[in-house]
Amino acid sequence: MHEDNQTPSLAPPAVYPALPLTISDIRLVTIDPRDENDEDRVVCRMSVVNLGRCAPEFHTLSYTWGPASPEDAAKGVTDNPSNPVWIVWETGKPSERISHGEVGFVASNLKAALLRLRDNSDLSGKRFWIDAICIDQRNLQEGSSQVRLMARVFRSATSVLIWLGEEDEHTARSFHLMESVAEAKPEMLHLLTPHLVMQHQTCVDENTNSTQIPPLHNHTYWEAARKLFRRNYFSRVWIIQEVVLAKKATVLCGSHMTSWEHLESFSHFVTTTSWSRHFANLSSEDSIPGPCYHMTPTGLKANRKSRQALSYAETLVHALIRSRPYRCRDSRDKVYGLLGLVDFGDLFKDKRRLHPVYGGRSVESVYIDAAVQILEDSDDLLLLYDIEGQKFQYSDLPSWVPDWRCEKPLGLRVTGYRRFRAAGDLPRNLFIHDSSKILEIRGLKLDDIETSAETKHDIISSRPFPGVINILRQQHRHQGKVGLEAVWRALLTDTDGDPPQCPVDTSFEISFLHWLGVKLASSRGLTGSIGEGNELLASLGLAETPQQGKAAAYEASFSHGVHLRLFSTSQKHIGVGSESLEERDSVWIVPGSRVPLIFRSVGDCEYRLVGGAYVHGFMNGEALGVDAEGLQWQTLRVV
Repeated sequence: MHEDNQTPSLAPPAVYPALPLTISDIRLVTIDPRDENDEDRVVCRMSVVNLGRCAPEFHTLSYTWGPASPEDAAKGVTDNPSNPVWIVWETGKPSERISHGEVGFVASNLKAALLRLRDNSDLSGKRFWIDAICIDQRNLQEGSSQVRLMARVFRSATSVLIWLGEEDEHTARSFHLMESVAEAKPEMLHLLTPHLVMQHQTCVDENTNSTQIPPLHNHTYWEAARKLFRRNYFSRVWIIQEVVLAKKATVLCGSHMTSWEHLESFSHFVTTTSWSRHFANLSSEDSIPGPCYHMTPTGLKANRKSRQALSYAETLVHALIRSRPYRCRDSRDKVYGLLGLVDFGDLFKDKRRLHPVYGGRSVESVYIDAAVQILEDSDDLLLLYDIEGQKFQYSDLPSWVPDWRCEKPLGLRVTGYRRFRAAGDLPRNLFIHDSSKILEIRGLKLDDIETSAETKHDIISSRPFPGVINILRQQHRHQGKVGLEAVWRALLTDTDGDPPQCPVDTSFEISFLHWLGVKLASSRGLTGSIGEGNELLASLGLAETPQQGKAAAYEASFSHGVHLRLFSTSQKHIGVGSESLEERDSVWIVPGSRVPLIFRSVGDCEYRLVGGAYVHGFMNGEALGVDAEGLQWQTLRVV
């Protein structure tokens, strides 16, 4: 089906003969070579094959139906199928095939891809599965059936060809840089910092000659790569299963081709190093503002690993969490577009399964059904860690059901939390009331939130953060070095690195002090004079002038999970949780949850879930003590 669950006309109904597809049948298309007398003519030869009976070798095309880039959209490019192609059915009569063809229509971006396939000697003549052509978009029954087959199609294909759109003046440089990073030695990449690249850019500005600077050190190449990752392809929900399930993936942008592994290597580098904050904000002359999706290849690689190592329910919820920033016009596809990742054949044949059903199903009902299935099929409460309160829910969902329409990378963000065990090994105890959609669980109240401070995003945006400073001062005044440590570890959820390491090395404390000094200098975070800021830093143990270089390690870790708010409790415990948390919310230890959960009371034993939390000193079962059975467990009805 159309990726946005619309059904634009590909062609008149006669293009698709009355040939009902079986449960394993798909159509494949082969592009004829160029007709020298008509350069715009594309001839698509159609055939029907069965995936279960020695299907021939074929490839799939992964692309976006609409404009390839924000710039194309600004020029008026749409997903309207207004570009003609010839659809010809293989009848065994070569001399008659063209005469029996009929004109169909496709959108501009797909037409550009078909022209490139036609003109590429390595691709022309190969069989492809292309959803807009191979599925009868007017036949809702066929479309629903074929959507269920999509995961099998992408798993069965020899390779996936990723079409990013037509090239522009930046494409060659972006591909060159990504290949250079992928092939560079680790010791060279270790030295490749944004500061170094900007130094070289200064030389370019002064000497007006960039050709002598190699790509790795050339700012124009980095800017070109940033522009590439602004293309709409990287924000599509459907690409998650299309790329994750691929045996092999190749990237095509105009005439330029490279391996998907090169994009993965580049994405991993800019996501896990000091580039993590700088890449998306490189100085730019973009006429059209828009986000940069350089983290997409890294996220898809993580989904591939999850699928190989995790259970059915864990794989789905991990994919849902990672897919927050991805987009689709039909919000139900935030769930439906990921179901192929958990298509494990007969392994779960006895379990209730979600299937794409569009007619008569609301977004809310799809999200509730997904949440119920995940909770029923899993042994923990991982799903509840991705709740962020009413601020991030766009409709009247139960507070324990994530609203996947929210595109922000929310909260703690870590999709596993296996390093934490706040409730020890206690098994979960839950019951879902189907009629009222109330989730009933048991918990141990840890404390009430007394003070909430600014969010990490506020600090990164150079906004004032007096609340953070006040909590820091209070902790240091009452607990000295222990209180200071609680704050700087909480702001990182005591985690750093890839793969995540917990606890963070104690050497991060000095980096934190330098980072704090740099932030104080760049914001109005401390009410008072510069001298007062220096006095605070000195009292915390920093005797030298804050340096950006020494702050880099802490800054790189701090930049992850920015939608978190620092808080302290009535007993002076320090933690971070959802932006939505408020003073007088309560923090609970819940069996089956690896992290504490924050709830807001709305009545007698009824609560709304605000989200997961990191509470320093209570992430490894410390709240349970030696006698978990003797604790005052309470029943919470989560509405």
